[in-house]
Amino acid sequence: SAVLSTASGGITVTGTVNNMTIADSGFTCPTSQNFIINSPNAFRINIDSNNDGTAEAFTVGHNQDTAANTNVLFNITESGKASIGHSAANANLHVGSSNATGDATNPAIQIGGSSTYRLGMYTSAEGAVIENKNGDDGLQFRVKTAGEAVRIDATGHVLVGKTSGTSGNKIE
Repeated sequence: SAVLSTASGGITVTGTVNNMTIADSGFTCPTSQNFIINSPNAFRINIDSNNDGTAEAFTVGHNQDTAANTNVLFNITESGKASIGHSAANANLHVGSSNATGDATNPAIQIGGSSTYRLGMYTSAEGAVIENKNGDDGLQFRVKTAGEAVRIDATGHVLVGKTSGTSGNKIE
């Protein structure tokens, strides 16, 4: 059975409810059950609520039963940096943990359908790749007032100041 007590610091719940154990070490469920948190309104997770740490993080991982930063799927540091597939973000958004992250089939960052994406970004062992996998309009670079300034079309022509035509330059 569960025990509910209140103290000046909040509410403490210990025990087992519907096969979920709540204790100082965290929540645990049997392997045959899922765990769901539902909120009809906003939901907030606060880390370092007493403001005494400098390296605290919110981490979603897999195959771990401790607070160790292993098998990290997603991490947000106390300073607001987010990482996907890495436990220590070097930038506001950090994706991957190795030199080669993603590939042409499964890019590290993808916008669009699973096999018809229009923008994919990934790295190889020695390079960085930006790819338009399935769009006939190529890659477009736009600026604030001029709109489209440069386009690399589907055939590899570089068009500066125009959006179509065969008179663009192909750099070889």
